[in-house]
Amino acid sequence: MKPGISLCMIVRDEAAVLDRCLASAREICDEIIVVDTGSTDSTRDIARRYGARLFEFPWTGDFSAARNESLAHAEHEWILQLDADEFLYEGDYPKIRAAIEAREVHAYNVRILNDLPSGGLGTLLFPRLFRNGEGCRYEGIVHNQLRVPGAIATCEIRIHHTGYGDPAATERRYARSAPLLRRQIEENPHDPTPHYHLAILAHSRGNADEALFHARRAAEFRTVLESAAPDNNVEPQLPTILDLVALGHQLRGEWETAARILEHALTFDAEFPDALFDLAYTREHQGRRDEAIEIYQRYLRACETWAPSSTHACSMLRSLESTHIAWNNIGGLYRAAGRVDDARAAFARAIEIDPNLAVAYRNLGNLEAQAGEFVTAAKLFRAAVSLGGPDADLLEKLGVSLANTGAHLEAITIFDRVTQLRPRCPIAWRHLGVTWSVLGRMPEAERALEQAVELEDTPGEAALFLERIRRGPRPPARKS
Repeated sequence: MKPGISLCMIVRDEAAVLDRCLASAREICDEIIVVDTGSTDSTRDIARRYGARLFEFPWTGDFSAARNESLAHAEHEWILQLDADEFLYEGDYPKIRAAIEAREVHAYNVRILNDLPSGGLGTLLFPRLFRNGEGCRYEGIVHNQLRVPGAIATCEIRIHHTGYGDPAATERRYARSAPLLRRQIEENPHDPTPHYHLAILAHSRGNADEALFHARRAAEFRTVLESAAPDNNVEPQLPTILDLVALGHQLRGEWETAARILEHALTFDAEFPDALFDLAYTREHQGRRDEAIEIYQRYLRACETWAPSSTHACSMLRSLESTHIAWNNIGGLYRAAGRVDDARAAFARAIEIDPNLAVAYRNLGNLEAQAGEFVTAAKLFRAAVSLGGPDADLLEKLGVSLANTGAHLEAITIFDRVTQLRPRCPIAWRHLGVTWSVLGRMPEAERALEQAVELEDTPGEAALFLERIRRGPRPPARKS
């Protein structure tokens, strides 16, 4: 067997993402094995462009069969398994080279970072780098598990998975995976794993009833497994399943039920980051502000100490990479309590962790605007617009801040964009008219204020401004 790494993949109609995947792996891998299960797009042409050894394999409804076919063609000592919607980080190449020098290790759990619909990152530890020809095989027709006959170590190699962040991809995944998972349930009715994955799929689609049904079944069957073999490490672990049950109740707005389940999950693992984050979020929605802050802080401490050897290795930790969201939420809680300085520090910390978190710039901008610091507020609102897109409310805040700094022409440009996004919003037209009047452009001011008055349900500030403009400046008072 040759030294080095074989990249092994299965694909079908992955032209949109395959180029990025192969570009990230070609420098670290000595060969590329691509097993195609029936592509009709340019997937195969892209694979050939990277020098891949391309094999056709008829789709049988069994992911493990296809994955094991890819392993059968590998000629190097180590195998790296990637999906087409994943990519490696170039900075991790030295870690990969160091990992394959170990003699006593059969496989490595790597850190898989999953884009989530919420905008956060889920973290999953899973064996993706493993020895060739030593009995490593995939099992399970969907959400397959790699069975490793020897020692598994953990390393800090990262694989970034983008598929969960795309709603369209979520629907395709449901259509593809749900029938296979239901088939697994028919074949093994008491296995918690397919119920767990069906619950995840249902939750990602916002289907609370389906998510709860399968999460409860997974919890029931996992509890039976625990009773029969308390020390087993079969995934998913019970705290992970209980957290999923709680998420179903959150979708229904059943916050107290969700809280009770999360507190129960924490009796198994008091530092489980997902349960802590979700419990804090639940208490926040219940209006229990101080308790929510304290639990968010517990979550942040748990993230600092969580180790990759955790018993949740093969279950996705949704919140481990969400400390920026926790800080933003803490900031909102401090702001609601009137603790402005603490809120400002929390929002700033969220931005420090994730400089692309648009909502934190917006929240911090609100605080600065309320304090009359309009120059700073405008900078923050501008950053939020740049990161989050043309949101009308946000643009309005930016325009008001700019007007208060004397940047009236730029403010007019912003207010004009707001009226395009919300043509029937009287406030936007009023801001536009008032700003034109400050510049002495009375015809433009009058037209904008007329539009505002027409849209107002009852005469308001726009009507008063319009009347003032039409009266014109008052003559100076006579001296007696």
